[in-house]
Amino acid sequence: MPLALKEVDDMKHENSPASNDAGGKIIAGGLEVSLDTYRVKANGVHILLTPSEFHLLYFLMSNPESAHSRALLLSKIGKRKTLPGKRTVDVHIRHLRAALEPFGLDGLIQTVHGRGYRFSCV
Repeated sequence: MPLALKEVDDMKHENSPASNDAGGKIIAGGLEVSLDTYRVKANGVHILLTPSEFHLLYFLMSNPESAHSRALLLSKIGKRKTLPGKRTVDVHIRHLRAALEPFGLDGLIQTVHGRGYRFSCV
């Protein structure tokens, strides 16, 4: 039995981050990221991230389901001035996944082979 368009739209909305403009907060897949407080919660527990990891996660969660190139992600974490290596983003992603792994949330950051990375709750 096919799903009604409203049901499909509701399912998409459930899998998308809920953004709270007043608090600069994004909540999705067990993660809560607040731009105002620079805090991250994984399943309700505060986790510590470097500024680069925080900005990377915030950007990915702000643009879910889209694949983003390493060059774009590098520009979003402010590493342009330091002449980073080609794999700097890979290292940040690895550290970010390691921070999320104890909560079972590391799979939210997905590798898109030949393209880069994306945030996905699906």
